[in-house]
Amino acid sequence: MGIRTILAATDFSPAAERAVERAAALAARHGATLHLLHVAPQGWLPRLRAWASGAAAASAESGIETTLAAEASRIATARAIAVHPAVATGDPRLVIPAQGAALGVELIVVGAHGSHFVRELLLGSTAWAALALAGCPVLAVRLPPVQAYTEALAGTDLSAASAAAIRTAARLVPELHFTVLHAYEDPYGAGLLLADASSDAIERYREAARVEAEQAIDRLLASLGDLGPRCARVVRHGPPVLRLREQLEASGAQLLVLGAREKSGIERLLIGSVAEQMALEAPCDVLLVRSRAEDAAAARASG
Repeated sequence: MGIRTILAATDFSPAAERAVERAAALAARHGATLHLLHVAPQGWLPRLRAWASGAAAASAESGIETTLAAEASRIATARAIAVHPAVATGDPRLVIPAQGAALGVELIVVGAHGSHFVRELLLGSTAWAALALAGCPVLAVRLPPVQAYTEALAGTDLSAASAAAIRTAARLVPELHFTVLHAYEDPYGAGLLLADASSDAIERYREAARVEAEQAIDRLLASLGDLGPRCARVVRHGPPVLRLREQLEASGAQLLVLGAREKSGIERLLIGSVAEQMALEAPCDVLLVRSRAEDAAAARASG
């Protein structure tokens, strides 16, 4: 089943323009309704009125609405989709997910601002708050949307969140090809070295860890059903961040797919430090997906 409703947030910046165009392309692909939202900072209009004439303030307010409506009309005509513009006031980190939840959207699309957008994102900015509070997947767009996604890199820690993220990405772009990478380390490797174990013993242990990792990722891909064969499996020994960075560069993926494991509430929504660091460095778009309670239950039952 495709995506039926998408919310794209815009502040009229170049980064937001890329996000809106990607959201429009996805909406057209799925025949989805696109909600176009601009969130003005809380109190901006009273401050403007205090510094400018009433006419100037009114003109600025109507100008935002006019600009957004024109953008919605342009997209609707060009893409042959329904586009609903809306202007709201408040903290975008709260307003965007609130609007997304109220509208029941299935994807929120935001622009990736600056060179450290994911650090901001993971510390509570718009995309991360949207993931936590709206609960739907969030696409942070960095690349110009000149072509459809064809290659995705999914980093996996073998959790239900990882599987949910891959399924969501495939639902978003059905023909997407995945490289699924699991980087494993030796939890007791340092201990063996300190214990002055022989090189043969260390190698046997490392080989056993490799086999265990391969079996685990095979189980994950098998749990994906028909989607599993579309995933190229990569298992590598070493620091996950380094291995993911290398694979992202080698694959030329336009999309990095990451899963977030749900705890309870925004403060307990956890994404691992590996994913956090990789997303920070990603030169491509990033799809963040929060696993649902039923995903975790299914994983526990199958495990």
